[in-house]
Amino acid sequence: MGQFSTQICGFSGSVLNANQQSWGKMRSIKPEILMPGGRQTYQNRNKLFDTRNVILSPTFSPLPPGLLTAAPGNVPGKVNTYVYTAGTSNATALATRKLGQLTETLDDLEVAPRGNELNKKIEAVLLKALICHGAQPSDAFEILKDVICDNPKESRWRANLSRFVGYGAVSPERLFGCEDHQATLLRSGYIKSGEQHRFQLALPPSLSSKTVNRRLIVTLAWFSPITAQRAHYREAKCWFSIVDDLHDKTLGAHNRNYDGNMIKQGTVQHEVFYGERAGVFTADSLIEIDINCKIKNNDLSDSKIPFALVVTLDTQDISIPIYREVKQGIDGSVDKIKSTTLDAEVGKQSNG
Repeated sequence: MGQFSTQICGFSGSVLNANQQSWGKMRSIKPEILMPGGRQTYQNRNKLFDTRNVILSPTFSPLPPGLLTAAPGNVPGKVNTYVYTAGTSNATALATRKLGQLTETLDDLEVAPRGNELNKKIEAVLLKALICHGAQPSDAFEILKDVICDNPKESRWRANLSRFVGYGAVSPERLFGCEDHQATLLRSGYIKSGEQHRFQLALPPSLSSKTVNRRLIVTLAWFSPITAQRAHYREAKCWFSIVDDLHDKTLGAHNRNYDGNMIKQGTVQHEVFYGERAGVFTADSLIEIDINCKIKNNDLSDSKIPFALVVTLDTQDISIPIYREVKQGIDGSVDKIKSTTLDAEVGKQSNG
């Protein structure tokens, strides 16, 4: 059980009121992502044009605004007719298209060095992590924050904000490939209840001691077995944590936009850490990310939970050779995760 949902937004990341504003199960973040659905026009159904009593209803027209969509024509056999539409179906179609393009990208990675380490059998969970990894706060975050937040110092505004925008609008440029100032690492696999896997990210030396804007983006997705008879039907809970808070101590980056409790209630944990404070680190410095799993149902405790982890480190204001330095720094082990349980098993065998 690990579906994710989309809602519609304008191209600037604004949210249409056709969306349902609510939290997910156990106050999880829903929707996870926003995709463009087209601009919707409305008309006032109050024929008296009383500005104190406005009754709005959507208008449906093949004319702009909206998204240009293929449609049947009035002339038989005509196959190049288009109309303008708006709605959640558009957002779903665009999300599906992005997932199809990501599938092709993963196919290309299979023939790349170390591409065989991505488990093809659980490609679906990797696709889920990748498209959610592209979500980022848009201008709508600040606009809605000013509207719904009376006191910016209170953490409650983050929870209320998530009902409208989830993790944010998907940025296509972050989904396909890497620029020189950006490094994205992928990993997929299985984890059991009680296990902890460790992911290591080498820090680029060129970023040391520089006061430049940087982002560390971490997305963990998984599929959970379900028990339909239980109210809390999702049995597996996974989460990541950054060892020793090194994202703050080393990169000076912290989470600005998402509620720390809500991001751990669904089947996607997505965090964007921003920072600009100069941090000092050496060429062999690492940020380590632990992945944990817990299954509440003892009958399912031996289940292998498919997961995918996507991590991006980038700079926005200045070109720094992050991709090249991260690749060199980890010396051919770009996306290796060390399982503490497997390490312990190897130790037992060597001692025996």
